[in-house]
Amino acid sequence: MTVAEAARILEVTPATVYLLCREGRLAHRRIGLGRGVIRIDPEQLDEFRRSCAVEVAPREAGQGGRPAQRRPASVRPGGPKPKWDHF
Repeated sequence: MTVAEAARILEVTPATVYLLCREGRLAHRRIGLGRGVIRIDPEQLDEFRRSCAVEVAPREAGQGGRPAQRRPASVRPGGPKPKWDHF
């Protein structure tokens, strides 16, 4: 498959696919003279996708709760100063 087809499957830009190939992270073939063209086997693309999967551990009961809430900038130390003195 072409770089454009691989990019569509991975939902990234072709430039990202070229970068992955250049860094040796995505197996590919160069066909032709000079720089040639890049071709990617569908099986190797599937293998790359599987290698990118991130496993998420389930939370145990009683571990964690709501995520921490950020205070608005006006309440944070060093936040913006009021425009007028009478506030």
